[in-house]
Amino acid sequence: MRKADLLGREKCFKPERPLRKKPRSASDCMAECQVLGIEQIFTTYDNPKENADTERLIRTVKEEAIWPYEFRTLEEAKETSEAGLKFYNNEYCHSALGYKIPTEFLAVYLRLQSLKDAA
Repeated sequence: MRKADLLGREKCFKPERPLRKKPRSASDCMAECQVLGIEQIFTTYDNPKENADTERLIRTVKEEAIWPYEFRTLEEAKETSEAGLKFYNNEYCHSALGYKIPTEFLAVYLRLQSLKDAA
């Protein structure tokens, strides 16, 4: 079954396929992080909930913005990603935020912080 996406293109459901022919090793990834100045934070092996929010976001991005599409160009992938991010932050209600959209939640949070700082 096909469904239209945010930009009016059709999307189809297909199985995951690797983006690279050869997967990167952990040491390659660590080296790239070091070059880019990215601080790595490792989670403990005995606490599956420690990284749950990040894992859920990655899963949502894969399921909603990557897997359903067959991008023809990098520009098309960027367009779809930007539209998806705009939707996620401005229209999608999040249960973790009390069923508010992130921009609405942030506005309330900042208002409360300014009241707290003024007191």
